[in-house]
Amino acid sequence: MLLPRFLLTILPLAAVAGGCGEECPRWESEPLDPRISRIDGNVGIAESGEVFYPAPDGGQVFTFQVYTELGTPLYGLAGNQPTMLAAGEAGAIFFSESPNTTWERAITPSIAEDLLAVRITCQIAEGTAIMSEVAVAVGESGRIVRSTSSGMAWELVESPTSRTLRSVATGIGEQSDIVVAVGDAGTIVRSADQGATWETITSGTAQDLAWVDFITPCHVEASHWDRPWWGLAVGAGGTVLRSIDDGLSWQALDLGISDDLRQVHVHSDTLFLGEGRLWRWGGNLDLPMVFHDFEQAIDWYADDPNRPKTGGEGQLFWLRKGGYCPNSN
Repeated sequence: MLLPRFLLTILPLAAVAGGCGEECPRWESEPLDPRISRIDGNVGIAESGEVFYPAPDGGQVFTFQVYTELGTPLYGLAGNQPTMLAAGEAGAIFFSESPNTTWERAITPSIAEDLLAVRITCQIAEGTAIMSEVAVAVGESGRIVRSTSSGMAWELVESPTSRTLRSVATGIGEQSDIVVAVGDAGTIVRSADQGATWETITSGTAQDLAWVDFITPCHVEASHWDRPWWGLAVGAGGTVLRSIDDGLSWQALDLGISDDLRQVHVHSDTLFLGEGRLWRWGGNLDLPMVFHDFEQAIDWYADDPNRPKTGGEGQLFWLRKGGYCPNSN
């Protein structure tokens, strides 16, 4: 069963008057193999082709070690589901089925362009979130490939753009059949049939877009949100676009962020990853606030249901969730 993303409710991590010791939620840090370029769930990848799993440590810390070497530069990762996918150089895609002890190269079309993002679709069946057999990967020069076999075999799909696509969101809409991808020069493309056919959507911006995320039926929070569920796309110069019609149209939001935004994760408390800072927007906040400043470059954020993680420059930061911390502000 695919575990849906979680309701992220975290106390602010500012200094606490008088202190409250181990019970305070706070960011911990530790060294990270500098080759790791992205972590999703409990798997990491490197542009040099390695796959990393957590080292045995009793669950107290997050030390990652090389599990296997795939021999191909890797750029995109879908690691938070039973079948994990990694995409990379010249259209290569690898898959690992539960219990994820082996990685195999998928059957893919012959293309020269790198794939930069990959996602497998989650859908609701009889009230339960399950992993669909449909997956989509996107990349350079607008390349789009699609799988209907849980990532084992892929086919090239006609793309409406030649711009590089950097992020893709799947499982959007009541029927989980909508897919949206974003990329360079404000490019947004959309599919209403699980990635089989695509159209270009007007974004209203020429800024490069780095990430897209939507509330979907698989979100834990979806049942508590009135329709329409909404999505956000983010990018250079603090660009934030919002859609409330499953990606058909987009409106720019001025949220007062000047950072180049790398990622966004939509929740009741939405998180933006900027240039070394994590921004939080939700609850009674009219504008996002800096949730934590890591005081260094940050390359990725893992929206982990058990313990959020982020990292860059050979350093991993993870959130220790404490109990109630009085006088926190």
